[in-house]
Amino acid sequence: MVIVLLVCVSCIQGMAATAVECSAAAVKKTGLVKEKGKLFYYQKGRKLKNNWKTIEIKGKRYTYYFSKDGSAYAGKVRYGDEIPAVKKIGKYNVQKTSRLRQASVYKADADRLMRLLERYGARSKKVQYFPKGCHGEGEDGLMYWDSFQVGIFKPTGGKAYVLGIYPL
Repeated sequence: MVIVLLVCVSCIQGMAATAVECSAAAVKKTGLVKEKGKLFYYQKGRKLKNNWKTIEIKGKRYTYYFSKDGSAYAGKVRYGDEIPAVKKIGKYNVQKTSRLRQASVYKADADRLMRLLERYGARSKKVQYFPKGCHGEGEDGLMYWDSFQVGIFKPTGGKAYVLGIYPL
């Protein structure tokens, strides 16, 4: 009788372990999840990759871009001539980005662009002017930032304007 009891206890322990393993495997991740300090978005248990996703959190809408490994971009991501304004890890600020895009078009006021960038936390490393500019009477110039530079032209006796934005 003691032998039978040991066999039954062993069977019960084996069944309990199997039930725990099955229930853990059945749980799928969904929505925005923080893993090892990075944000990921899960749809139907799979990471969203190489895609934008707008998510509503506490009544506010946030737009994130998820990279090839599924993690949300943060900070200095280069998108050609467009400058994304990312305030916190992985958050894309639509209003700030729109303002920066408007201020960075060809022949836009260079001082306005510089003020916006500084208001949003970017600090210019330096501004360099070159005499005898290619765009007429005045000086060509470059404003250097951490991950990009802004080409500008300052006509003689006039205000500097934007020629283009170039990644470093």
